Amino acid sequence: MKNHSDHPVLRALSPSGLTSRLALAFATVLAFVSGRDAPSPSKGGLVVSITVTPDVVLRVNQRQRFTAVGRDAVGAVVPISPSWSVVAGGGGIDTEGLFTAGAVVGTFAQTVRATSDGVSGFASVIVTA
Repeated sequence: MKNHSDHPVLRALSPSGLTSRLALAFATVLAFVSGRDAPSPSKGGLVVSITVTPDVVLRVNQRQRFTAVGRDAVGAVVPISPSWSVVAGGGGIDTEGLFTAGAVVGTFAQTVRATSDGVSGFASVIVTA
């Protein structure tokens, strides 16, 4: 007797097959709305969110490396090579995500930004004396 899970239609409608097809369909709709290229099943999902960590308290001139993780519409990790910037003061950051706190003491909310494929994520820095 033939195994029903070998049938292409049944395999496509299985929970894992259906989930991956829904994720691809959702990512394709997001691509259409945002004007980006649609993903392919082998290419993975589009970046829809970026999480930047950590939120930190640093002393003046202290350094901290930040990391950025991209995720697609279903929460799967998507490889990214972010561009780093500081948008609300507090110090400077290099192209590898190494932040150096500036001389101005204060709270700099959502100041470290990582951007990839038009999507950004942020982290906050508090600089102390």
